[in-house]
Amino acid sequence: MTQFTIRFRWMLAVALTLAMALAPSSLAHAEESQFGFYTIPRAEFDAMALRGPVPTNWALAYQLAEYRPDDYGYPLVVDGVVVVRARGAAAQQVALDMASGVSVEFEHGHGKTSHMTFAVTDGPIRVEPSQRVASHEQELAAKIASLGLAPEYRGTGLEGVSVSPWDGRYVVTVHKFSEAFATALRALVAPELVLIAIDDDPTTTSIASRGDDYSPHRGGSRIWMNATGSSGTCTAGFPWTVSGVDHVLFAGHCSPNGLWRHWPNGDTIYVYNQSRENWDSGTGTVPFFGRSDHQGDLALGQLKSGWMSSSIYIGGTASNTSVGIEGRWSRYSLIGDQLCTGGQTTGELCGWTVSEIRLQYPTNDGIARNVVLATNTGPCIKTGDSGGPVYTKDANGLVWAKGIINTTDGGGDDGYGGTFDKCVLGFTDIHRAWQVLPGDVKQV
Repeated sequence: MTQFTIRFRWMLAVALTLAMALAPSSLAHAEESQFGFYTIPRAEFDAMALRGPVPTNWALAYQLAEYRPDDYGYPLVVDGVVVVRARGAAAQQVALDMASGVSVEFEHGHGKTSHMTFAVTDGPIRVEPSQRVASHEQELAAKIASLGLAPEYRGTGLEGVSVSPWDGRYVVTVHKFSEAFATALRALVAPELVLIAIDDDPTTTSIASRGDDYSPHRGGSRIWMNATGSSGTCTAGFPWTVSGVDHVLFAGHCSPNGLWRHWPNGDTIYVYNQSRENWDSGTGTVPFFGRSDHQGDLALGQLKSGWMSSSIYIGGTASNTSVGIEGRWSRYSLIGDQLCTGGQTTGELCGWTVSEIRLQYPTNDGIARNVVLATNTGPCIKTGDSGGPVYTKDANGLVWAKGIINTTDGGGDDGYGGTFDKCVLGFTDIHRAWQVLPGDVKQV
């Protein structure tokens, strides 16, 4: 069976609290190590992760940075003021226009556009010039994560790197913090821009594997890696349509070199290498053809036989119940968002809470770039759930697409998350797929 094995961490981190902001002076239990970096036990870091409402303008400024990562840095909040960091006079002026209530149009390719403005009643906004933009932050975080692949630092057990959305520091989670690793890290980034979270009990988990689906196919169903299923299984994500042609969105590591994938009834999916998947074995996330950015772990397959419904399965692993898709969630996921997952191995699991965004992490197959982390208690997702839908339900029982399952961790040996060893979900935000791929979620 094909497996996608990672060393992953879960952090209730990067919390939505400015009182802490994770600045060195505010970490009462953090201590400066002999190597010049601030460190904190991962358990204490998790315990400090308070939650609160996300300021509307912070969420909008974050989306602005995702839309134009070469022009804007990820936003900060200083003394209750949302700080928008912009590179260059033109980018600054666009942000100032939005702060004054002007609606600005953004083009995304494939004929797609969106309009944004800041909420003038949500509180003060400050636009500041900055050379530290989102694309630079992502690249540096990935370089730090790549240290985890080097043989000389594998004993460190580097589990992931993210950029704190509140103070901008690089949060590096490791099993052991050594002088050699500190030296290599210092060559990439100044120590004052880093927080080392030390996890003394990391977990390694494998994932790569509802049944027997027939056309019209629904998301959350089993798909085979070859015509017989002997090479492993994954889960179909969201039905997707490109100029009226049916596709299915799932995980790139389920189809790292493109080519054919199958439903058990014999219907086939074809994934075009690089132009429709962004995972290379040994490298990890790679740009889609013609782009330079790194957008999670995605594959978009075109149906060559059969067709897609505009629904996904809900309920357990043997469920034959499906529900319609209302549409794609209108923004990127933020800390505190509530989610459900649908996998062919574990069925529907709800109660997930987003705990971290923009995560870069090393796997045994490369670096996964810009994914979202969520945690839960109860049963964890398992092998075979990769590629499945991540979603939110509305008051009418319909679902809104939020993302694609990439990996799992936590839950201990029994795969059941508790208070001190929660289940962990890593997924690619649906907005990344919409931004870089043609078409959109197929909806009712």
